[in-house]
Amino acid sequence: AGWSGSLSVPRRIEVDESGELTQRPAPQLTALREAKRVDGASVSLDGGRWTAPAGGRALELTATVALNDADAVTLSVFESPDRRERTEIRYEATNELVVDRSAASEDPRARSDEQRMPVPPYDEPLALRVFLDGSAVEIFANERHCLTSRVYPTRADSTGISFAASDGRAAVEDLSVWELGDGFPDPPARRTD
Repeated sequence: AGWSGSLSVPRRIEVDESGELTQRPAPQLTALREAKRVDGASVSLDGGRWTAPAGGRALELTATVALNDADAVTLSVFESPDRRERTEIRYEATNELVVDRSAASEDPRARSDEQRMPVPPYDEPLALRVFLDGSAVEIFANERHCLTSRVYPTRADSTGISFAASDGRAAVEDLSVWELGDGFPDPPARRTD
């Protein structure tokens, strides 16, 4: 809309022992984790696409990504089986994290621009913690950087997750995916007697 913002997950902001600012999700968010769908997987990427055996609209994903000699690694979330609808999170060798929303929604009213965030070269490999919740994508990178994006997938089957490398080899290590429970569960019923 040109004026709206995003309310992100609660986070803890601190200064580390070297004087650098850090930001990470609040530790209480781990209480939202329910079924663990992927547990510490390691994936070598070399020209093909790897589809995770997990998916959904409310997920937490953690992974460590190393480019090796690839130009980029792309994590696709909210991905339909035919890949016509998807949100791509790209870690580029130019030291940027890019959220590409050009195929994120089949609704023509949804924003389709890219969002970019620099990730300094000393941050390789990249430790990611990603939260997906309906229309929100929140990416924490190496506990220092955070990028929040709004996307509006329209298809009921846009729930997949996949990884691919561009022009070279890359590795995804320690990949874990959890389904997330409701942050605001239904209140107990009121007594009427």
